[in-house]
Amino acid sequence: MHRRGNGELPLPDGWKVSRDYDGRVFYIDHNSKQTSWVDPRDRFTKPLTFADCVGDELPLGWEDAYDDQIGVFYIDHINMLSASSSSTKYDPDILKAEVMTTKVRVR
Repeated sequence: MHRRGNGELPLPDGWKVSRDYDGRVFYIDHNSKQTSWVDPRDRFTKPLTFADCVGDELPLGWEDAYDDQIGVFYIDHINMLSASSSSTKYDPDILKAEVMTTKVRVR
């Protein structure tokens, strides 16, 4: 995939970037007629697993978010079953421990 003049990768054929009513960016795949919060170009630029992450980096499909009541939490957009699925929200301390354990196992 060739980069544009500004260094940004173009979207794959059939994909379009759009925004929801709150201004959040999402992606439309006209080939499969599906939408995604995950930028399809991320598979070329993001680590695929926690073991591949450096520092506070998150792997493909993961996002950190903040809520006034619960603080920082993490969202796995790839494995999310529904928008209200509590299985996609993780305690930051548990997630950091998982990342460290994975990195130790890989070494």
